[in-house]
Amino acid sequence: MGPLLMIAGAAAGYIGARRLMDDASRIEALPAEVRGYAAAVRRRLMQARALTRDLLAAVEEERDIAERELTTEFLLRAGRGPASADSPLRQTR
Repeated sequence: MGPLLMIAGAAAGYIGARRLMDDASRIEALPAEVRGYAAAVRRRLMQARALTRDLLAAVEEERDIAERELTTEFLLRAGRGPASADSPLRQTR
C-alpha cells in the first residue's frame, strides 16, 4: 500500500503543479490560508521553468558548436576539407 500511496501523491503533486503553472487565477480559488504559499510555489516553479529553458538552450548551442567542430576536424583528417599549408591536420599525398 505504501508505494501506491507515494505514486498517487506524486501524481497529485505533479497535476497540481501543472495547473498552478498554467493558470495563476486558480490561486484565488484556494483557501486564504494557502494562497500566499501557493503564489510562492508558483513563482518558484516559473523560475525553475525559465532556468530549465535557458539551460536547455545553452546545452543545444554547445552541442551544435561541438558537432560543427567535430565535423570540421573529421573532414580535415579525411582530406575532404580546406586546410592551410601549415596545418598539422593536412594530409600530404
